[in-house]
Amino acid sequence: ILASVDVTPACKVGWQGRSRFWEEEDRIYGGISWTKEIITQIWYPSYGFNSPTGVLTGAYNDGGNAKELGAMSREERLETALMSGEKLHPGFRDKVFADNGVTIAWAKMPYQAGGWAHETSFTQPEVFEEMVHGESVARNVFFAGDWFSYWPGWQEGSLDSAHLATDRIARIAAGRG
Repeated sequence: ILASVDVTPACKVGWQGRSRFWEEEDRIYGGISWTKEIITQIWYPSYGFNSPTGVLTGAYNDGGNAKELGAMSREERLETALMSGEKLHPGFRDKVFADNGVTIAWAKMPYQAGGWAHETSFTQPEVFEEMVHGESVARNVFFAGDWFSYWPGWQEGSLDSAHLATDRIARIAAGRG
């Protein structure tokens, strides 16, 4: 059943800033800049204000943009993020440690298939129902994680499904399952 879940592609790029240029030059103290570029957004840290340096998310996207960015090599993703960052912050390439960027395309990760389940409870209700309440594994295997919740892609979803799984285990162990 898990193989039939529609999974959302997602990509991220991270940079260490040589300084906190976003604060010093643009007065950005945490938050997100949305772009029309393939990177979709740049996230600024909401901690360590006025510290000598910091880490920012130089791209975070999903859907079509993530599919396109994820199809690129690691080097191409980093270069694309540098060029897009340049449009928001002139001199961006020199303001981050450009040779040490990190990137992930979740669709390329073994056993991952993407960033998160794509709103399965709404877009694939029959699949969601089987995942959460299916009797084929209900008495032997208990799944938990954001995919098995109404909040895919969020920690709350993982915690909520973990509570449901442990409640089912407790009911079965007590002979009420």
